[in-house]
Amino acid sequence: LVENEQRLPERNEHWTEIKVSKAIGLLDEWKLSDKPFYLQIWFDVPHTPYEPAPEPHLSKYKQLGCEDDQLFFRSMVSHLDEQIGRLISHLKQTGQYDNTLIMFTSDNGPAYQGSPGPFKGGKTDLHEGGIRVPGFFVWNGHIKPGTHTFQAGHFADFLPTVCEINNIDISHNQIDGRSLLPVLKGEEN
Repeated sequence: LVENEQRLPERNEHWTEIKVSKAIGLLDEWKLSDKPFYLQIWFDVPHTPYEPAPEPHLSKYKQLGCEDDQLFFRSMVSHLDEQIGRLISHLKQTGQYDNTLIMFTSDNGPAYQGSPGPFKGGKTDLHEGGIRVPGFFVWNGHIKPGTHTFQAGHFADFLPTVCEINNIDISHNQIDGRSLLPVLKGEEN
């Protein structure tokens, strides 16, 4: 692992844990400033090659009869969920949770071991199963918990959304996308 052109010492952590630990370090550093910040984490699990996630995630699905790639895939998803929980717990412990918009989604539909639900296709496919993925948004005090919408959005909508939240006028720029803030707040469907 290389950071700032320097090889880092080997760590006995899963790649997902390393990413979340780095994110927590950045959050702690940025908390000292009164400026807004944006942190984007690209988790690359579950992704091929599927590999076993740390315990107890692997044995949990082994006991359910999962084998081979399906076992590894499920353990990776479970471990990712745990690490996102660790990140959210840290936001709550440090008082940053109430002032943080959390956006979680995928860049494409599932490959191999995942399921696109009722949609046709998957990763690398332009059918709905390849390009239509769920998104989860949490912003305490702004997005009502437990709400949902079937409004379609796109990654190009994230920039206008973040800009509107921070009162940054981008109307003079020609950019793709529109703010999802009215949808997130329940003002539009």
